[in-house]
Amino acid sequence: MSEANIHLRKELENRIRFETLISDISARFVKLPSHEIDGEIDRALKQIMDFFEVQRCALLTVHENMEFVNVMHASYADGVEQVPKDINLADLYPWSYEQLIAKGLLVNVRRMTDLPPEADMDRMSWEAIGVKSNLAMPLFSSNGIRYLIVIHSVHKEYDWPEVYIQRLYLLGNIFVNALERRDAEYALQESESRLTLAAESAGAGLWKLDIDRQVFWATKKARELFSFAPDAEISVAAFLDMVHPDDRQRVRDTVQKGSRSQEETSIQYRIVGPDGKIRWVASRGRAHVDLNGQSDGFMGVSIDITENRRTEEEILRLREEYTHIARVSAMGELTASLAHELKQPLAAIRSNAQAALRFLSGDKPDIDELHEVLKDIIADNRRADDVIGKLRTLMRKSKPQITELDMRELVPDILPLVASHEAMRKITLSLELDEAIPLAAGDRIQIQQVILNLILNSTEALMSAKKESRLIVVRAYQQDAQKVVLSVKDNGPGIEAKALPHLFEAFYTTKQEGLGMGLAICRSIIEEHGGRLWAENNPDRGATFYFTLPIAKENSA
Repeated sequence: MSEANIHLRKELENRIRFETLISDISARFVKLPSHEIDGEIDRALKQIMDFFEVQRCALLTVHENMEFVNVMHASYADGVEQVPKDINLADLYPWSYEQLIAKGLLVNVRRMTDLPPEADMDRMSWEAIGVKSNLAMPLFSSNGIRYLIVIHSVHKEYDWPEVYIQRLYLLGNIFVNALERRDAEYALQESESRLTLAAESAGAGLWKLDIDRQVFWATKKARELFSFAPDAEISVAAFLDMVHPDDRQRVRDTVQKGSRSQEETSIQYRIVGPDGKIRWVASRGRAHVDLNGQSDGFMGVSIDITENRRTEEEILRLREEYTHIARVSAMGELTASLAHELKQPLAAIRSNAQAALRFLSGDKPDIDELHEVLKDIIADNRRADDVIGKLRTLMRKSKPQITELDMRELVPDILPLVASHEAMRKITLSLELDEAIPLAAGDRIQIQQVILNLILNSTEALMSAKKESRLIVVRAYQQDAQKVVLSVKDNGPGIEAKALPHLFEAFYTTKQEGLGMGLAICRSIIEEHGGRLWAENNPDRGATFYFTLPIAKENSA
């Protein structure tokens, strides 16, 4: 066999051996766990170095500023000097930097004397670390050139055939894909860890429902919240068993709705722990959608709000107490007028009763006259009873009850309580109620309390002004398709400009002996009804207070 044939056969064997090596390395990276990628790259670089019988083989990462590179993985032959981990590529190898980074070209230097004059700095840097031949190739990632494969021959000059270079590019791309997959998985794990840490720091538990299996995945905090063991399977049925019976159907409906809809759902409900204690939980979730736009899960967060609920209930209780106190305080202001309102029917009853006694003491009592007297006594008794009934209703402490309110009946119903009060102060009180006002939605007692407070406020304003004509006008009308408006207008001195922005703030008052709670409570009542309370000075004189109430749904429809 000729020498040429021997050389050709050897070259063919080397190529087959190299192809086999590349195939073996590629196969090892298929489905390789992320934590094993770095070790496998080191092993592959060692195999490449041994195959070419060179002394250095490295994978470098390019810094964000594109001027520095870092030796990320490297393999060295015994006794060969290692290069620094961080290299200023732009300063030490300016010509290579231009080729690799700026142009994305391969740098294949068989011998140092082949370098052009502009590569003198590169040549000196390579000679300083003993390089006789250099191969450097840029590797492209999704963010541009981020890696370099560099091979140094220190003992002899080396020529890399083109066919090997193409296969090295293939190997480099395998490295890049593996590293990007590893970085993406690490980033996802880091993101999940941060999210879990943030959620647990806030006392929140994360969960996800597998719709097909009807089983929840849950973080440690979520399992603690619902009293599930760390290794217990959380089925939908097991979760619903933890929910308070009165809330169970509502929670079941929310889970089903959230699983189907891409809209965010939220719910507050009670759970019953193994110890029988009841806790309040707030959950918020959204359907998880796959690449095809189909919902394959329902994921969200839950948090224990038991203490918040207790605080809210205490605030509600205190607000109800303040509201009741405000009513009692208003009734205190009406004491004199209410006494006058009751004194008239009581005096009439006494007078008629005395007349009845005189009729009965006569020889021939006039039965018809006696009948009329008794009818008057009954009428006056009803009149007194009506005043007392209205007073008791307003003084009663009860939970709010939203009902349909007829403003044409509700407003006149409260006037007997203030009629004498206004008359004694020479104040004219008039009503302007539109003919067709739809029914409003609200609590009768609380809305009457607001009207009463606003009338008494206007009364105080009028008493501070010396006027021959004092007037309060209570008006009710429909504002639009959703709202009914009630206004209390007076012709007093109006509201000072500096007081107007603070009028409804708690503990703010312009009265010498006021607590500053009346208007604040009124605004709270109206806002809880879904309405608005505000005040304006009239163009001519005086001020007007307005509040809105939503129209009852039946009427709105």
